[in-house]
Amino acid sequence: MEEKGLTFYSEKCGPEASQVKSCARPTCVALEDPPPSCQASDQSKPKNAVPVASRETASLPRGPEIGTIKLVEGPSWIEMPDGNKEAINEGSALHERDTVITEKSGRVQVEFKDGNLVQIQNNTAVKIDQYEMAAEKRKAVLELMRGQIRNQVKQKYNGETSSYQIRTKTAVAGVRGTDFVASYKEGEKVETEIRTIEGKVVLASPDYSQSLEIKAGEQAAYVVAANDVFNQDEINEFVARGYMTPVYKMSEAEIRKLERGTLVAGRKRDIASSQKICREPRGELNQCAWRCVNNPRGEKACRTDLENVSCVRSRCNANGVWAEETRLPASLKQTCEASEVKVGPCDY
Repeated sequence: MEEKGLTFYSEKCGPEASQVKSCARPTCVALEDPPPSCQASDQSKPKNAVPVASRETASLPRGPEIGTIKLVEGPSWIEMPDGNKEAINEGSALHERDTVITEKSGRVQVEFKDGNLVQIQNNTAVKIDQYEMAAEKRKAVLELMRGQIRNQVKQKYNGETSSYQIRTKTAVAGVRGTDFVASYKEGEKVETEIRTIEGKVVLASPDYSQSLEIKAGEQAAYVVAANDVFNQDEINEFVARGYMTPVYKMSEAEIRKLERGTLVAGRKRDIASSQKICREPRGELNQCAWRCVNNPRGEKACRTDLENVSCVRSRCNANGVWAEETRLPASLKQTCEASEVKVGPCDY
């Protein structure tokens, strides 16, 4: 890989992920002709590595359009493979390798082109790692990174030539056509839970050494101690310490509550207020603003040739604050207006 600038993004942090921080990471692209040292053989891979699909697709471009956002409640985002984000609105297109992120009060309904529905609950992040709909190869892989999703799978999958899977860091769930809720949460223990409303779901550990079938009206989970799972490389050396809970029967009242609570009713959002998160001036997440500081009144251009005048650029972060103020070189004086603040896509 080689570095090509920076990508800005935001992450949840603090107690119960109640805060947001802005971050930056290098934007890297694959070399067209990598050196031999980068062309490692399969023998060099850890035998117990977890087959997380996101690692395979992290450097790939945004895939084809595979679905549409049908309903929206509260603030939510689509994060593209390059790290850029855009606010979700009803009718937004969803592409393969996109990640849907909902905030504390956000919920989203996704309708895929093949008719499958996914109801994404609040405080959830789910990546569409793979979604192929061709008759000869139908495969869906959704990576649930946190939160809860309800999968209303209309298509039929046989598990061999076609498959529909939900993956987390600690487990994988496969279906052949059903209605179920998948949850993933981290605390003292890391738990992947499946609650089946219709049909049946097979829940398994990443290496498939443990598995069980969860039928309609039943629930079960795969549990791993948190300190046994997450190291820098997400290696699966502690999978054997995980365990399947017994399969529990849900009551009729619990099933009805689950059905009602995981359907997104939808509410039209005020596009202007949902996207413009920074004020004075108003700007969208990761947009930049340019202002000419200390420019003499009446000037028609930003006079950076004067000692105290400068063209300053700042970025709208996830907290709705104009941050990262940077004084630009005098050669970029045309970037700033003489008296107005200019807002638009960043130039770096």
